[in-house]
Amino acid sequence: MKRWLFLAMIAGLFTPGYAVEYTRQISVSARYAFRDDYLYYLFDLQDGRIFASAPGKPGFTAMLADIPTATDSSPVKFMAVSLSGRQSKWLPAESTRIQMDSAMKGLYEPLPVNEEPLLQSPKADVPYQTASISLHFSRIKSVSWFIVSKAEGAPFPDQFAVEYTMDRGATWHEIPSACFAHFPDPGKNEVWIPLRGIVANGLRVISEKPPQTADGGYQLVLGAARALGSDRLRFEADGAPDVEIAAWNNLWLVYAEAANEIQESFTPKWPANRPYSGGLAVTLAAEWAEWNAKKLCWNRSPLLDDFRTAVSQYFVNEEGYVYVAAGLNEEKHLNHNRHYVTNPSFIAGVSYYILMTGDTGFLKIADQQNGETVASKMERALRFLLEDCGGKTGLVTLHDPATDGTPASFGNNYWDVFLFGYKSAYMNMLFYHALERYAELLDFTGEPDKASEYRELMSLTKKQFNETFWDESKGRYIGWICKEGKKHDFGFPFVNLPAIRYGLADREQAEQIFDWLDGRRIIPSDTSTGNDIYHYRMAPRANTLAAEADPAYWKSIGGYLKPVKGGTAEYGQNIQNGGFIFYVSYYDLLARLLFAGRTSAYNRTQVILDEFNTDQLRRQNISRDGIGTDCGVIREFPESGLVPYFFISGIMGIEPVGKGLRFNPALPDGWQTARICRFSFRGEMLDILVDRHAETLSVKTGEQGIQLIVPNEKQTLFDSGSFIK
Repeated sequence: MKRWLFLAMIAGLFTPGYAVEYTRQISVSARYAFRDDYLYYLFDLQDGRIFASAPGKPGFTAMLADIPTATDSSPVKFMAVSLSGRQSKWLPAESTRIQMDSAMKGLYEPLPVNEEPLLQSPKADVPYQTASISLHFSRIKSVSWFIVSKAEGAPFPDQFAVEYTMDRGATWHEIPSACFAHFPDPGKNEVWIPLRGIVANGLRVISEKPPQTADGGYQLVLGAARALGSDRLRFEADGAPDVEIAAWNNLWLVYAEAANEIQESFTPKWPANRPYSGGLAVTLAAEWAEWNAKKLCWNRSPLLDDFRTAVSQYFVNEEGYVYVAAGLNEEKHLNHNRHYVTNPSFIAGVSYYILMTGDTGFLKIADQQNGETVASKMERALRFLLEDCGGKTGLVTLHDPATDGTPASFGNNYWDVFLFGYKSAYMNMLFYHALERYAELLDFTGEPDKASEYRELMSLTKKQFNETFWDESKGRYIGWICKEGKKHDFGFPFVNLPAIRYGLADREQAEQIFDWLDGRRIIPSDTSTGNDIYHYRMAPRANTLAAEADPAYWKSIGGYLKPVKGGTAEYGQNIQNGGFIFYVSYYDLLARLLFAGRTSAYNRTQVILDEFNTDQLRRQNISRDGIGTDCGVIREFPESGLVPYFFISGIMGIEPVGKGLRFNPALPDGWQTARICRFSFRGEMLDILVDRHAETLSVKTGEQGIQLIVPNEKQTLFDSGSFIK
């Protein structure tokens, strides 16, 4: 049930001693251009408040959304401020009025602080002495807005930033969107800075260039500082330390939503370059289809429309090959080579999207280029795998000479420098997973007989996968078998861990893999062994045998990356050769939960969350030659946002299936509950609580929607057909 009313009471906002009702939220936008200069925008609602945007490139439209307001009649003005200090005049801004969804009620409440903040820093005698003013909360809060004002008789800082802490001030973290230079004097206006749900138990204003005072000193002084937000978090848990739950939430905010990042075009769909590189929400290429669906569906992301548009326009050629992105010119990855893994990724992504949203109408959307529907594309994409690639036999084989796994071929999947091909373990595990997702979709659309056929094929595929790719002597899966019949194994965790997660490995195989990765079993021929496999702590190395061992089977686009001693991609200098890509930890955690146990998975999460609280994982080391990096976390890696999704799919054990939501939770020791207050599923918002003391799944319906209480460590099913119409 939806009601269009939102009340947030804030004392003394416009007139001291009075409360103001916010009955609307609005979005405002602006566009301006300073040549070759980043800028940010200030929006004046002419009600005593000025709102600040994040910096971005000139010439792109910036939108500031979800501004709480009491009226929709006042014209909004904007000013553009460049990072070199230029300012535009105040100009008319565009605004869109949006009535407030009652489900948002409570997100903009005043957040009480532990004690009255001291609104001035110690005075310094010399300039450029860092100064700060802090607010501290009794426990972690979700902060939507940070509000400051000018002190009477004191200058407002023209250079300042807002930072947050999750551990009561032991460590402070930057918020990229809340860093300002050449900020104009706001006069009597309050300055509202959006923080978009950052979870913290403290905030501070920090300035490396505090203003000069009348007596010649240097001091940061504010008239007021306060915050609006809520006790409600995206992810909650009773029994977990505050810093741990804050880290789960902020890991999601940075790497799944990229909500407070600097984006060159003011959109989280494209990465910013140095020095502004950060988290990224999506890349709308076909290989990311299921990863994007996982991140966007459960919380009704505003980017879902972009996802739908892009996925519905992926072109499928006459063979049945899915192009790497929407458009007739997107056949090859970076115009270099086909990535045949687009086919299973497309099938799994569309299936997951429909299983989560219930949007079967998506299957009928026609391609603007040739009128083909999404359903037809899926059928042809699967037929290509089954018939042209031999998938009906249980094993997909790539017959294209450009992808036959020999030195004359090219990379053809996400890990695009290794020459996976002909019989590829990476391709076949994605094929197996696509069959599983598609079978669940067929259950949902009322085709159980077809679903059974594909599940039978899954059994054959699992058998063939293990007979073809399991190396008994090394106790792990190899990478590929080239057309010449040679087996290629560089010790790939990114093959072995998803293979466990997808259900291709049995317990004995999984134990051998974890003994290898955790250093209990040494493979003498490997370059990295023992504890060194997790040298980067937050994820295993991409390969434990250096590409230098057989460099003929490595080929980088343009040939710039050389896997030789002293080369541009020497082992440990590149993400695909001894470095790491963070998303692999998602499969690591799920695989551990499946076979290594809850404690093993939880210990890994502790390492990751501790690393996040060190520097938010904002790492992009440049190789000694200035080409490439060994850390794949920020910038063009939106799949980093899969790791906090483990809270949903692992800890809470949530998985969409044809009949509804399947639960198989695994609360860490000490946790009594875990909760998601707003989980979007097939048209409704669910309040899901995993309770260690619950015996059975219970369902309640009321004005707040559907509330589920789920027992821990039991597989249960929420049959959505009984409750969601």
